Amino acid sequence: GGGGGGGGGGDLRAKVLAAAVEEVPSRGWTDAAIIAGAEKAGHPPMVAGVVPRGAADLVDHFMHGSNAALAAHLADRRDIMQHMTPRQRLRYGIEQRLRMLQPVRSQWAEAMAIGAFPPNLPHTMEALALLADELAHCAGFGEADAPTTDGGVEAATPGGPVSVGKWYVDRAVVSGVYVATELFMVTDESEDNAETWAFLDRRLEEAERLEATLRPGNVNNVISAATTVAASLASAGQSLVAGAAANPQQMQAGIQNLLNAVTVQAQLLAQQQAQAPAAAAPPQAPAAAAPAQQPKAPAAPEAPTVASASG
Repeated sequence: GGGGGGGGGGDLRAKVLAAAVEEVPSRGWTDAAIIAGAEKAGHPPMVAGVVPRGAADLVDHFMHGSNAALAAHLADRRDIMQHMTPRQRLRYGIEQRLRMLQPVRSQWAEAMAIGAFPPNLPHTMEALALLADELAHCAGFGEADAPTTDGGVEAATPGGPVSVGKWYVDRAVVSGVYVATELFMVTDESEDNAETWAFLDRRLEEAERLEATLRPGNVNNVISAATTVAASLASAGQSLVAGAAANPQQMQAGIQNLLNAVTVQAQLLAQQQAQAPAAAAPPQAPAAAAPAQQPKAPAAPEAPTVASASG
């Protein structure tokens, strides 16, 4: 489910959270925003109790709501998008999803820090996995390689085991590109975020080069591609977060947790799927994130361009 809660109070909770999101630009991702949201929805402040995880539930609600809005938008644009290349479709999907951050962009570094806090990380990874799946589906990546419930590979492609692994790697790569670009956007002051879209194009080029190294039959290629792309993005993230939040050290540690979780998730899924295709489960969001104490990802061989320190 989408970030806990539910039951009879589900509608009330959704109304309070929807109203609270409108308070974020002035109050941040805080209990104060949730209380104001409850009052705005015509309820006494005590109703804020239907949001037990406080700010973390508010961030979750925004992420899942944005993912749902993106899915609806992409479904509406299907006719136009069929004339695009997979990379153009992916870029379009990522840009549309990032533009949804615009109303809360000044507060988004704070939201990322909340989402990357260890107790909240599994919820964040679930939302990110669902987003990556939507974006990869929109681009048309590996549709023929999707794992089936009986553990086989649809349209059994050559090198089946690696094809299944590649299905997961595609989604890990998309997650990494999205997270890195989101980090960049938080510090980007350019007109209409022009520098963010240029940064996105460079990350997509990198990802395309990495994907081109995947050869059927080579399990290590699948795993190393997943690791390399996440490591490259981790180094981009590290350079960008300093100064983007009230507590830069906490923010840096939180983002490192998030990027480590993306890296480890990619490695584990690629390894499992590449080595044991017979046991492949249908794709689903990660159950839990990697432990926070993962070693730092190595710096990328070619450091991505980063925002200027003045941002």
